[in-house]
Amino acid sequence: MEIDYQYHNCTTRASFVEQMKKLSGWERTYCEKDILPYWDKNDWWDYEQRTNIIMKVSDAGAGDVVAGLAYTYINDKLHVKRLFTSEAYRRQGHAHDLLKTAWRFTWNYARHLRMFCDADAIPFYEKLGFKMLDINEKGYGYVLQPMLFRDMDFTLEICNKHLKDVKVLDQQDIDWMEFDLCMDRNIDKVPITSLVE
Repeated sequence: MEIDYQYHNCTTRASFVEQMKKLSGWERTYCEKDILPYWDKNDWWDYEQRTNIIMKVSDAGAGDVVAGLAYTYINDKLHVKRLFTSEAYRRQGHAHDLLKTAWRFTWNYARHLRMFCDADAIPFYEKLGFKMLDINEKGYGYVLQPMLFRDMDFTLEICNKHLKDVKVLDQQDIDWMEFDLCMDRNIDKVPITSLVE
């Protein structure tokens, strides 16, 4: 039996809270205790902020929330903030699908996908083809992936197979990475050149 999924782009707090009602267990707690307060704290419910939470819902939108992705678009970068899959729907490609959807939504504007990955999620992202440019003392992996083509999987394949030895990050990108990593570690300087050469 084919399941028909629908995507809900939650750009308002009310629409996100409505979708949260379709969750139970740790997923609901994660949304209530992590994503919602994080979005409130940063005041990201404003349309001008270019922030979104995409919820993938089963049964043509009437069923369960199977996965969700919270992201922002700032300074020509797609910032992946939170990604989750409900336990009953794991290992079916839903998180991968949401990443590809956010990539396509922002491709005309974004030059890079940027994220810090939880330690336990690093294998998932590496399996998709993302490369960790750094791992901090808390175990979070750092990704700054150029968005060369509209198709995320094609871009990752090209970068990993054909551009391994080609520097795909310019000086502005390296400066951004140094800033990101210094802010993350609360230090003045990070030796970044070894990560991109």
